[in-house]
Amino acid sequence: MKDYFYFDSFSVTKSFDRTISFTVDIREEGSENWDILFKKEDIQDVDTSSAWHTLSTSLDKYKDKTVEVRFRVQTTGKGMKDDYNIGWYIDNIL
Repeated sequence: MKDYFYFDSFSVTKSFDRTISFTVDIREEGSENWDILFKKEDIQDVDTSSAWHTLSTSLDKYKDKTVEVRFRVQTTGKGMKDDYNIGWYIDNIL
């Protein structure tokens, strides 16, 4: 049986928007280095912008390991609707 990471994502910004970037990263517990699980282009897909979509990926590389996952937002401060609403919503994390 394979292990997968799933989550639902809703983004109002597209991947060609250079002012804001969303990624999901993972690392083994105790490691200093993060690996990218989902790139900006996966999350901010032009075809799924402003619509909910499910993203998933295999975690076989991390089988039997304790990991940390982060949902990361990087921005220049421009292009945000306001300080609270960055335009990325996450739900159903499995």
